[in-house]
Amino acid sequence: GFHGRVTASLRILNGCEEAVIAY
Repeated sequence: GFHGRVTASLRILNGCEEAVIAY
């Protein structure tokens, strides 16, 4: 989820989704 960019903690919950944002 886009929230991962704002809150690192949520990146763990939205790991799969954040992977797309990271790359």
